[in-house]
Amino acid sequence: MKKIIHKLLLLSLLIGGLQSCQKWEYTPRHTNFGEVYFVADQAASYQAGLLKVKYNGHPIELQGGTGRIRVPEGEGKFEFYDESTGEVLGEKTVNIVLGSPERYSLFQPTEEDPIAFINPDGEIDEEAAPDGFMKIKIANYAKKLIPFEKTDVIVNFRYTQGRQYVYVPVDTIEAVGQTLDTATYRLVRLGERLSNYQPGYFISFKEHGTDNKVNNAGGTMYYSHVAIVPDEVKKVTTRYLTPIEYVTNNLYINHEDIYYYVDPQSVY
Repeated sequence: MKKIIHKLLLLSLLIGGLQSCQKWEYTPRHTNFGEVYFVADQAASYQAGLLKVKYNGHPIELQGGTGRIRVPEGEGKFEFYDESTGEVLGEKTVNIVLGSPERYSLFQPTEEDPIAFINPDGEIDEEAAPDGFMKIKIANYAKKLIPFEKTDVIVNFRYTQGRQYVYVPVDTIEAVGQTLDTATYRLVRLGERLSNYQPGYFISFKEHGTDNKVNNAGGTMYYSHVAIVPDEVKKVTTRYLTPIEYVTNNLYINHEDIYYYVDPQSVY
């Protein structure tokens, strides 16, 4: 009888030990979760339904519309990739803090472009330009027409003389790059505008550090068809250069037998 009781006691102790081990193993550790927002409306790959996201190497869902992602606090790496090819289009490391979500806009004009992570309130947060200047942030997304690693963007007035346009250089934005997230706001002189000058500023292009310029189909320097007009209050503008296919015209750029003009489109 004593042996039976002894065995029962050992068995109960063993079962109790196993249960306690199981409870310890499956007790979840408390983790704080925070949020980050990646608004993807301006990303061509997202519009095509091809953009996917990985968080620290693992797939994660990007909430449609808001771009909200909920993950644990701390530093995390987000990879944005093309689902059809697996190509990584952009990476961003973010320190997730509970109650203080970071917000980014994903900027990608075409599916061939890398993704830039930009401040959705960039122009709102930027201070106004000082008197006599405007502020321009600009990047070259027209690489097939402006094939330079770094580009000098020449800012010009324009007026008409007879049937011809005449351009008057005002200032130069030097060493413009190919992505907006590496671009910064530059001070550009407003210049002295005469009464016969047309509204806004028209731009032309050359390779930084050389005399290589972008010519039109007629063999002379190309000037933008669309003017840059900064806002009247802060005189701050954010632009990206993009190619627009157009009709045959020697004032535009001929690339592989197709005519284009370069449009300095506004980001915001």
